[in-house]
Amino acid sequence: MRAIWKGTITFALVNIPVKLYTAVHSRTISFKSLCPHCHLPLRYKKWCNHCNKEIDKPLKGYEISKGEYVIVEDTDFESVKIKSTHTIEITEFVPRKLLPMIFHEKSFYIAPDEESAKVYSVFYHALRELDRIAIGRFTFHNREYIVAIEAGDNCLHLHFVYYPTEVKPSMGITEVVSLPSPNSDELALAKELINRLTKEKLDLTKFKDRYTEGLLKIIKAKAKGERIEVTEKSEAQPTEANLMDILKASLDQLK
Repeated sequence: MRAIWKGTITFALVNIPVKLYTAVHSRTISFKSLCPHCHLPLRYKKWCNHCNKEIDKPLKGYEISKGEYVIVEDTDFESVKIKSTHTIEITEFVPRKLLPMIFHEKSFYIAPDEESAKVYSVFYHALRELDRIAIGRFTFHNREYIVAIEAGDNCLHLHFVYYPTEVKPSMGITEVVSLPSPNSDELALAKELINRLTKEKLDLTKFKDRYTEGLLKIIKAKAKGERIEVTEKSEAQPTEANLMDILKASLDQLK
């Protein structure tokens, strides 16, 4: 893999030169809009309905009220750009459980630079044994991010973290405001079922992206002039049994 960034992790008087690598890639299949007659790509125009003409260089506008916009110019964007410092500044350490997964935005791998293997290793094992994550700031592509660094299986992981203002509060969902108290017998069976299905190790390789793989199979077949018959899958019908019966039946099935 090729590093996308080089810089330094800093906290207190410690400096760790590191490299950043992308950890994930999207498998989303992209499509182009084609003309239904000649099958060539369509071109979208930037069209003004009021002036009834195509606009070559549109302005950027921020809507402050219905139909009223403030024009934002290139100089405005330049004035708020944050200069990259090639530094990941750690401000604090917290128990890993204090950062909910919903705050994770993007993930990267961190590797040591050529001369920082020893200090990197000490930092990695300290985080791992304490089960802590490092929280700090990182300027990347002119934007400042909150970041969390944790010890993964064999290297440090860096996660971009959403700002609190970007995460909607769950209390806005009326359905979860007043949940009923669970029945003690149902709760005991549910906990037993969860314990039966609990694994000591997580193996994500057994999960496949069936939609993407199926779509690619159809695309490859159509490229060869083949035809694939699509069979409709029957959906599971809702059961009329009560929760106790469902939980007991689930446990019996596992036995």
